[in-house]
Amino acid sequence: MSPETSSGLARTVFMGTPVIAVPVLTALISASEVGLVVTRPDRPRARSGKALPPEVKLAALDAGIAVAQPGTGLELAEVLAETGPFDLGVVAAYGMLLPAPVLALPARGLLNVHFSLLPRWRGASPVFAAINAGDRETGVTIMLMDEGLDTGPVVAACSTVIGDQETGGGLTSRLALLGAELLARTLDPWVEGRIKAVPQDSTSASYAPVLKAADRRLDLSLPPESVVRKVRALAPRPGATLLLDGIPHRVLTAEPSGLPLKQGALVWEDDSIVVGTGGTGLRVLEIQAPGGQSLKTSAWLRGLRQPPTRAG
Repeated sequence: MSPETSSGLARTVFMGTPVIAVPVLTALISASEVGLVVTRPDRPRARSGKALPPEVKLAALDAGIAVAQPGTGLELAEVLAETGPFDLGVVAAYGMLLPAPVLALPARGLLNVHFSLLPRWRGASPVFAAINAGDRETGVTIMLMDEGLDTGPVVAACSTVIGDQETGGGLTSRLALLGAELLARTLDPWVEGRIKAVPQDSTSASYAPVLKAADRRLDLSLPPESVVRKVRALAPRPGATLLLDGIPHRVLTAEPSGLPLKQGALVWEDDSIVVGTGGTGLRVLEIQAPGGQSLKTSAWLRGLRQPPTRAG
């Protein structure tokens, strides 16, 4: 693949996996000649256990673009080396650390579309971290990748206010669109050398590591406002976890309640449950039992044979 095309468009390779990466891929297709899309291997999803393709793979095939699905960093390096010369690589929610040889392949480097205002919230879960911390603002950063974890110099960035009721899923979708728009404005100036990357201030960096199952559990020792932020940050997927009589339930929507309750206590009020936290109560408005559907708490309560007695 030659880096020069008859159309004058830059030759690019895209790396991404989930649905949130699709808008960025779409923008790249409109602004360049995408010679290859690299995504993660098909994997079992949903209850059927059937291996399903990533959303980025489907979007690439619909656009008539070749797709590669290497399973390791070594395989990725081999795939890109065989692709031939290209001007630029663009990465958005790919899901694999890139080995050093890959970073050196494209003439203008690899740009990562990251969903935070770097250096704040480097890492895998920046949207969750921003909402959970009570940040009023976040954004998208386009960064020139290096061997560190989101430590490369900044090529472009744009900010947005986080809505008072905005969920992690809703904010992620908005940032994906903002990232696509930002990439469309940035691509040509960067390839043509009209933009200079600016080093990050690492002294002000913060980190958002990969979320584990334990990170989803609600800490009822915290004030209800803090618990609500975590519920919002994890909604609608993977969802915050609340133990009711020792059984994990997903909480999708909640709000503070002025009802004074001891930590872990449960009461029924206005067709909802109120859970005692580190202060006043937390009213659970939408819940999902194991193996069940997400329901308004009033509907969930009507279907119970015996209501739970304690939260944890």
